[in-house]
Amino acid sequence: MGADGPALAALLGRAPTVAELAAYGATRAARPATRGPAPGEKKERKRERPSSGEGRPARKRAASGGTAPPAPQAAAVPDEESESSESSDSDSDSARKRAAAAPRAASGSPAPPPPPPPAVPDEESESSDSDSDSDSESSAPGAPPTAPTAPAPAAVGPTTLVLFYAYRPSEASAQETTRAVAACARAMAAHGVTGRLRVAGEGYNATLTATRAGARAFCERALPLIDAATFDGTVDFKYVDGLPAGHALPRAKCWAVREIVTYGFPAARAPLGGGAAHLDPRAFHEALRDPESVVIDVRNANETTIGRFAPEGGARVLDPGMRRSTDFPAWVRKHRSELAGRRVLMYCTGGVRCERASAFLRAEGLAPAGQLAGGVHRYLEAFPDAGGHWVGKNYVFDRRFSHGARGAATIGACRACAEPWDRFQAGAKCDACGMEVLLCRTCQRSGGGNKKKYKGPLRCHLCA
Repeated sequence: MGADGPALAALLGRAPTVAELAAYGATRAARPATRGPAPGEKKERKRERPSSGEGRPARKRAASGGTAPPAPQAAAVPDEESESSESSDSDSDSARKRAAAAPRAASGSPAPPPPPPPAVPDEESESSDSDSDSDSESSAPGAPPTAPTAPAPAAVGPTTLVLFYAYRPSEASAQETTRAVAACARAMAAHGVTGRLRVAGEGYNATLTATRAGARAFCERALPLIDAATFDGTVDFKYVDGLPAGHALPRAKCWAVREIVTYGFPAARAPLGGGAAHLDPRAFHEALRDPESVVIDVRNANETTIGRFAPEGGARVLDPGMRRSTDFPAWVRKHRSELAGRRVLMYCTGGVRCERASAFLRAEGLAPAGQLAGGVHRYLEAFPDAGGHWVGKNYVFDRRFSHGARGAATIGACRACAEPWDRFQAGAKCDACGMEVLLCRTCQRSGGGNKKKYKGPLRCHLCA
């Protein structure tokens, strides 16, 4: 029967025919490396020498019917190792099946195709991992069905944004302010905090980013050690967790300023003790229903173009159209008649601009009734779905550019093409006054060249 006869007879359980022997021999000659050893054959395998740096030799692959060795520890890849092992077993089984199918090939029956190479999971797709696992399980006869893997939760980013302001209980000296700046800068570096921290004799104003733990360690542990009288547990730290890595502010800057919000008049001209009452978001929401009240938007005019309060049938909202906060005193004096004798409410982004502004109204003989505590930021947290009386987005001074209620409408428009747009990402400014304006991405890129600068005229709504 020749050298192949006993091995083929062991496979078939009978003496092979001449045609079967010929087909079996041709198959072995054509594919000597793709089959496992046939029953009855003994093949000596050399023990592999360990490669440099490994403490033990690689394990031998088992003979037919055995399990494949695990991948070397240094080369193991999470969620891929088990799939690789199953594929190795499948290769060995397939080799035996191909050998047994050789007689069928000789008699005209098609031989099964060789198995495909093992799939490599797509690291960017959860569904790809699940599909690969189910394929591997189906190649093992009799294996119990695998329960479907639940989809992974949406990824949460590593960046925490924190916004806060704090007025000191008493004015600090220049020397105390200098020491506070140095101490804050050291603490920011120690806790991996980036962003902007303004320090004045009157207080602090910050837009910062860090990890979740770093932000809280800086705000809740480091700052009370630097200025216990100011950071006494009453400061409203506005944390926004889970932002993408790209939202981290790139540099840390801590510096001394004269005012944490620049209004252009001495603090003594409008003492903070004379400001308006702080209304929480729910109370402010109810106050906006009063049609006899007026509401002053204390933000700059570019901010109001993408979002504002618009209580239907309620209070009248006044937009001073300010390019900067230093415009506020002149606006108050010019519009005094609209404010006198009325219930005056105020709001801004996070609350800090209302502090000195409401005190100025009091100093001018007016009677501010209330300001939104925590600003629009806290209001949208209280009304996250429909936005309450708020329409559009809230302009912010960080890499979110804006935020709003779920499904918030876009009420801003590109100053070049008038298409709906509410993202101040282009750094475009009014040609006449220099105020930031909305420029959509299409217009931003229409200038051509490497810088892709818009070449046409741009005017803000105040200058148009």
